[in-house]
Amino acid sequence: METAASSLVSRAACRMVRDRPGVTGFAGRARPPGATVRRPDETFGEVGHAFVEPKPGASLDAAELDEWCRERLANYKTPKRFEVRAELPRLPIGKIDKQALKRELAGRDG
Repeated sequence: METAASSLVSRAACRMVRDRPGVTGFAGRARPPGATVRRPDETFGEVGHAFVEPKPGASLDAAELDEWCRERLANYKTPKRFEVRAELPRLPIGKIDKQALKRELAGRDG
């Protein structure tokens, strides 16, 4: 992902979100905790948009996740938006369907 001429490493952002208490699963397992996808941005070209799935019964909100990541990551590696959902779209093999999330974002922006 390119953002303001810096390479955004979404893997670092996903790893940081995964380590946040209340987030379900771990990266590399059948049910990863979320996904970061590219979103067009007028100022930066592209920015990260993180979708996160909380553990059942856990309370998470976008502001908490943003603060959590900003305390631990460089600003350019922190997704610009966070979205918490009870369930994310999945492929038959259990991975998060990032293409479905990208299509959804494109539909909102378009």
